[in-house]
Amino acid sequence: MWLGTGGSHTFPPGLAFFLRDEVSGKRVYTGQVLPAWKLADPEQFGRRINNIKTDVYRVDFSDFRRPGAYRVCVEGTGCSYPFEIARDGWLKAFRVSMKGHYHHRSGIELGPPFSDYRRPRTFHPADGVKVYQSTCSLMYSENGLNVLGTERNNFDCLVAGRTDQVVDDAWGGYMDAGDWDRRIQHLEATRLHLELVDLFPEYFKQVPLNIPESGNGLPDVVNESLFNLDHYRRLQTPDGGIRGGVESSEHPVAAETSWQESQTVMTYAPGIWESYIYAGVAARASYVLRLLRAASAGLYEESAVRAMRWAEQEYVRWKAGPDYPKATRHALAEIERERNLAAIELYRLTRDRNWHEVFVASGGVIHAGEHGDIDAAFVYARLDPLLADPEMRSKALANIMREADLAVEFAHGNAFQISLRNSSPGPYSGFYSVPAATGLVRAHALTNQSVYLEAIVRSAQFSAGANPMNITMTTGLGHDFPRHPLHEDSRHSGQPAPAGISVYGPIDLGAAQKEFPVPRLQKECTPPVLEWPVAESYFDIYVWPPVNEYTIMQTLGPSAYVWGYLSARQ
Repeated sequence: MWLGTGGSHTFPPGLAFFLRDEVSGKRVYTGQVLPAWKLADPEQFGRRINNIKTDVYRVDFSDFRRPGAYRVCVEGTGCSYPFEIARDGWLKAFRVSMKGHYHHRSGIELGPPFSDYRRPRTFHPADGVKVYQSTCSLMYSENGLNVLGTERNNFDCLVAGRTDQVVDDAWGGYMDAGDWDRRIQHLEATRLHLELVDLFPEYFKQVPLNIPESGNGLPDVVNESLFNLDHYRRLQTPDGGIRGGVESSEHPVAAETSWQESQTVMTYAPGIWESYIYAGVAARASYVLRLLRAASAGLYEESAVRAMRWAEQEYVRWKAGPDYPKATRHALAEIERERNLAAIELYRLTRDRNWHEVFVASGGVIHAGEHGDIDAAFVYARLDPLLADPEMRSKALANIMREADLAVEFAHGNAFQISLRNSSPGPYSGFYSVPAATGLVRAHALTNQSVYLEAIVRSAQFSAGANPMNITMTTGLGHDFPRHPLHEDSRHSGQPAPAGISVYGPIDLGAAQKEFPVPRLQKECTPPVLEWPVAESYFDIYVWPPVNEYTIMQTLGPSAYVWGYLSARQ
């Protein structure tokens, strides 16, 4: 408890807590309040400060497993909101998050019976929307990799390359945050959702999401995944290249909704990086569809192979050309990472040894930290033993466990036990609002060791409401949640924001003093806002991107992944 102008608060030792049954009003469990973090102890990341500015306590009733509705009460202090202990507790959170993905679909009308949020069809060619081809690929744009490091504006490359060629059928995908863009990076969320079905196919067959495709014979998580993937499949060129998405010529015009877009709409040119991303996700989709014995598996396999072959041919040309020596190290690493992942996905799917050779050539099972990712290592660790090189498989497992152990270690260095895959620069956008990390999930999936499951659960609690503000970081989830995310359509149509938006959340204002609207908050808040704890520095201000914006791949996708895993593994 931070008391504002009253400073920190220390509770007396030996304080008791109890669980109160919400129906009977009876005490059903008692225990002791335990210290979790001391005011004097700096947290071991970022600026090495105490981001809570007070003592932090925890209560542990993990051995109480009776289903029902309860409140946590602390003697002489008060009680929590009511909550449920139930087998489907995490499932509810997962469904809310997946509904958030549905609410960001482009190219269809939204509304009953699938949602209370209403929105007309957007960016569909049948409504007269024209999408023009640009000669700029996403990997060259600031919205992508900015591969040469020369772009200083998100739209310069795209707009400068605009042609008069109209690209037909360029609709679908997920619109992002405060914009209408549909970029290939959104497939990172789809990749995670397909992984859930790969891990728990029978479970997710039984999880309806109330979407238009429900009841078509596929799990709804797969249906939602294919809706996003199909946008990029429609953008595939006849020779196999993948256009990186669809974008307007600028950020939205003030007060316009997506279905009123007055700016020029363009699609990026096919690119190597984009095609590798698509090839990997399409191959994963085909693999999952094959597990489900779906006839459409071949469609995505054929598309994935064409995209990969095109990318490989262009990759050779690009490396021999003038741009390769000028490319930034970050861009080169990202291209190689996606090539590496696409190759192992195609090898798992097709069993063609040529793709294993590409995988090895692009780094094989490299140390995960070098590319900041363990996606390929997880695929390799789960390969059919007949397909895997034993030494490489052992290295893949070691890399996954190393990254998970680093995440557990990181959790021990902060008050709310938030876990990350590797060291963090500090409480940046999304730090407090995205539960846990994919590395912990994968380590638990491979080993079933409780240390990783406990780390996942603890890391997921802050974003689910166990924080000093008593709010969740996802709209429509829990008793209190953000009301003003940077969601243009709901804002300009006078509706509450749709459910399932996980915002970026609290940030370190001390490291972002020039960010709007910190100077204003510094004057208006008591105490001045720069004296507030970082963990309480969430302000529900609509047009403040570092706090109230979000993206499909950074916040929505990982939230659904972690909550889906916690739900399914029971």
